[in-house]
Amino acid sequence: TLLLGSVNAGGTLSLASAGDIRQQGAVQVAGTTRLSAGGDIDLQAAGNRFGDAVAVQGQQVALASDGALQLQGVTAGSLVARSAERLTLSAADVAGNVTLQGQQLHFGTTHVGGNLQATGSNGIDQDGTLRVDGSTDLRSDASIALGSAGNELRGVVSLAGVGIDLASAGDLRIGSLDNRSAAVRLQAGGSLNLPTGVIDTGGGDLQLLAGGALQLPAALRGNNITLRSGQDLQLGQDVLAAGELQLGSGGALTQSGGVLAAQRLQGSAGGKASLRGDNRIATLGDFSSQGLELRTTQGLQVTGNVQAGAQGLLDVHGGDLQLNGSVQAGQLRLQSSGAIRAGAGGRLLADQLSGRAAGPTMLGDASLFVANAIGTLGDFQSPAGFSLTNAGTLALASLNGSAFSVDAGNSGFYLKVQGGDIHQLGTTPVLAGASHWWSSGSIGTQPLPIYLTSAGSSHVVDFIGRPPAYFYGIGTDGLPLVVGGGLNLPTAIVGARTQGSVLPRVAYVDMGALSAQYRAFGIVQPGIRLPADQTVACDSGDPDAECAQ
Repeated sequence: TLLLGSVNAGGTLSLASAGDIRQQGAVQVAGTTRLSAGGDIDLQAAGNRFGDAVAVQGQQVALASDGALQLQGVTAGSLVARSAERLTLSAADVAGNVTLQGQQLHFGTTHVGGNLQATGSNGIDQDGTLRVDGSTDLRSDASIALGSAGNELRGVVSLAGVGIDLASAGDLRIGSLDNRSAAVRLQAGGSLNLPTGVIDTGGGDLQLLAGGALQLPAALRGNNITLRSGQDLQLGQDVLAAGELQLGSGGALTQSGGVLAAQRLQGSAGGKASLRGDNRIATLGDFSSQGLELRTTQGLQVTGNVQAGAQGLLDVHGGDLQLNGSVQAGQLRLQSSGAIRAGAGGRLLADQLSGRAAGPTMLGDASLFVANAIGTLGDFQSPAGFSLTNAGTLALASLNGSAFSVDAGNSGFYLKVQGGDIHQLGTTPVLAGASHWWSSGSIGTQPLPIYLTSAGSSHVVDFIGRPPAYFYGIGTDGLPLVVGGGLNLPTAIVGARTQGSVLPRVAYVDMGALSAQYRAFGIVQPGIRLPADQTVACDSGDPDAECAQ
């Protein structure tokens, strides 16, 4: 055993012993210190100071310093180190337990074969990787910044700090967490297991990131919240974000309970995302999944690019659905207890579109062309009015067994198709009090006319690129639509091609029979009403004509 009295070295200090190294007086070294013992090293006396790096090799090692302590190069069976100032541990390989205490605690590359207990009252950080084979207990009155992805914390981890950033390359098991309402970031290359208590970061952000499974046993609260799992992610408790909520799942994303609240939601899922709770989401940003169901109890604004896969449902209660971003799905359904509106930046892309709105549905109109790309429109109930503009051919049909393709009640219906035709699949009609139709191509065909049911009389074809327009129009009483008592036709085309005998309830005009420039026209009985300046006062050769008195 080497027993030290008072030692004051102005340069370096190098000590070696086949047995132990111990002290009776203070050891003060201005330069570097090298300690090597076949037994234990115990230098914990008051007054110790080490001005530069300390390299240690021994069995049970215990060191203390009234100043900073820089342990650089440690090989030991166990280690206890205390510093009244900054404590650094790097290039360390300790087979057993490690206990560290300092004002500021800094880790370089360190391996702890047993348990680690570390306290840094003014913070804990690192610039190398930390591996702990046993349990880890980290405590600070300030931040804990151990976010290196190369860390390996193989046992249960207990954390207490103000601003926590911790990462582990494998699984990460958090036994206790005291974040004092400050920010938390936990990242695991494998699974991430959390304690049963609520995690509340107050005005700070919360990030829980797992390359494997992410277990969420309790409610989460914070400013911006990010949850990411490499496997399926199930949300069974409240997740309340004052700002943005980001969700990521390598598989399915399922809400089995609780409430999701955020000013903005965005995320992705490798499988289906089903978020059907009483959620409070104000804005939907970028989101991609293989199927999406989102329910919110307040108005929702879509501002991002939403890729919903095969099926998409946006279900809005307590407000309007405002579309200022794009939504794409194979089968897309929109539901709102208020209105459904698309702005200049909004766009819907779907093979099939259905929906329901208590207020008006405005997905483009005569004053704003929205370049929607809808293949088939059906089962859309919007009794306060419906309007849609579409870039490409659109078909009207029954979806989900609906009685109407669009049910606009006694309100107006507007449909404009640019770059395609308006087709009819089956005989399911549009129900509207009034209607306007616009197509750069055709509107209906002779064998498949557009079916229209109405209690009103104002039905106008504003434009058709390839006339004529074919309609099967009846009133809500089942009788043919009548406007002004009959079918108005100009003299120039009387006797041309009005096909009443082939399709008894479909009267149409082939505008190819006219040499005059095309003008807008409207449907009557059912049929075509031309502008007033093209309507004859009386034609005795046409039994359906009206005569002006």
